[in-house]
Amino acid sequence: NKIIDHQSAVELGGKINVIYEDRGVMWFATHEGLAKLSVRKGKDEFSVYKFDLAPEKEFLSNPTALLRDNKNNEFWIGTESNGLFRINDDKMEMTIHYVLDENDEKSFSSNAVKTIYEDKKGNIWIGSAGEGLYRYNRDSDNFDRWSAQDGLPSNTVLSIVDDKEGSIWVGTRRGVSRLLNNNQFQSFEISDGLPANIFNDRSIAMNSKGEVYFGSVSGLTSVDPKLIVTNNETPKLAISNIEAIDYEGNKYPVDFSDNQFSIDHTIQTINIDFVGLTFNKATKNQYQYTLDNYLSNWVNNNNNRSAAFQGLDAGKYTFQFKASNNDGVWNDEPYSINMRVKPPIWETWYAYTFYFFGLIGLGASGFVGADKYRRKAQESNRKDQELADAREFQLRMVAKEIPDFDGIDIKAFMRTSTEVGGDYYDFFQMDDGSFYAVCGDATGHGSQSGMMVSITKAGLAGMDLNSPDQILNKLNKVVRRVDTGRLRMSLTVCIFRDNHVHISAAAMPPAYLYSSRKNTVEEIEICNLPLGGLSNETFDEVVKSFDEGDVLVLLS
Repeated sequence: NKIIDHQSAVELGGKINVIYEDRGVMWFATHEGLAKLSVRKGKDEFSVYKFDLAPEKEFLSNPTALLRDNKNNEFWIGTESNGLFRINDDKMEMTIHYVLDENDEKSFSSNAVKTIYEDKKGNIWIGSAGEGLYRYNRDSDNFDRWSAQDGLPSNTVLSIVDDKEGSIWVGTRRGVSRLLNNNQFQSFEISDGLPANIFNDRSIAMNSKGEVYFGSVSGLTSVDPKLIVTNNETPKLAISNIEAIDYEGNKYPVDFSDNQFSIDHTIQTINIDFVGLTFNKATKNQYQYTLDNYLSNWVNNNNNRSAAFQGLDAGKYTFQFKASNNDGVWNDEPYSINMRVKPPIWETWYAYTFYFFGLIGLGASGFVGADKYRRKAQESNRKDQELADAREFQLRMVAKEIPDFDGIDIKAFMRTSTEVGGDYYDFFQMDDGSFYAVCGDATGHGSQSGMMVSITKAGLAGMDLNSPDQILNKLNKVVRRVDTGRLRMSLTVCIFRDNHVHISAAAMPPAYLYSSRKNTVEEIEICNLPLGGLSNETFDEVVKSFDEGDVLVLLS
């Protein structure tokens, strides 16, 4: 089917993705551009505006959302891959193209727009694919942003509407959520009675009674905001376990019964496990933590109930955490526990007293001894800083957040046991809508393993292949060309497509596949050499069914 311009006969093809009514004029959007239907002298007339690769016409490339701004009469257009625009629709000319400004945290940072909505107060809201929810600030011409870090169930926002109380309702890839007037989110999922967690693009409405309707992959859902009772009981906070790990990898339980504890300077890593106790859907609890004298801000920990700290200098610290319940209600007061890292003996007050009298009594020999101890302390601090820097580099290599893919629930966890290693995981979406996940481990530790991981990540980002064995064959050649010496990379690649998982591996532990239909666990072991080994190494592929309820576990 095609739409034909009544004057130029230009044709607009493709599936109609958006239909928008604006003051008696109908707009139609396809991946090729826009068409406007007007009634002139009782006759329907189409005007076609087609994308032609010109930069000033980027707003016509796969438009996904349209809105007439009732305050300034301009037209908002969101696109699939070029971001957000304001245009003059009389001349069909771009007024502003909103793009990411790395120096402005209030700039619009998404390339993919799913929906645009104007609430009853005249505020413009934008739902993005992967970057969360935005609100346009008219006075400053910038945007406020809410993401999963702020309590959204998903960073993909598909539909928006405001209710009679002024709250903003959104449909996402992980349920629906309500942004309350206090800027807190109240989220709902299958466990709250929804028929599905995945909702459809722009499929939302509110009737005259104030009931909100959402369209999902499993049908229509109605919500009456007046009948929702907010759980105002905050979680009870507690520390459940503290574990210390030294530089040799030995683990020690820590006694924190007096709500304080001390550790020796030989400890490299502190793991603190905590919990917010509640009797109502505790799995939806969210957590934040900070460490006074080390962190300057609160860390959003989502629903993870542990925190790890490495290479702490000698001194006093206070660990604090707080939790929200299933309705996003947070504790007023955080839970606090005091921690002290003991200095090495050569940095204690009595050691410095000894240095002082040694200098007086022994002269130069005492000075040499003190200098030796001081250099030893400096070397120890230098090593701690190197480990901390290498740890930060390692965390930058892994995926920044768990992506949203239709019908797939993904969890990832990484904890280095002794020192910084080469552990790595990431996710890549393919052109056909499928995606692949990778999990791996580089040989060695510290900066060497970090270099190998960065080579692997760069190679994966430039690939355009459709099977995991092809990806590993190509990646093996990339690693060989870099000439990494004796460094090697072990890697598992899994592609999820059409209810099947395609797996290939290079010197990795077995993967484990749970079948919900058979109620069995299958060990999938693929014996190949690591990347960077033999140049003529070929990698095998295993294909397994992957149906609803199945679980695949990858280990490094």
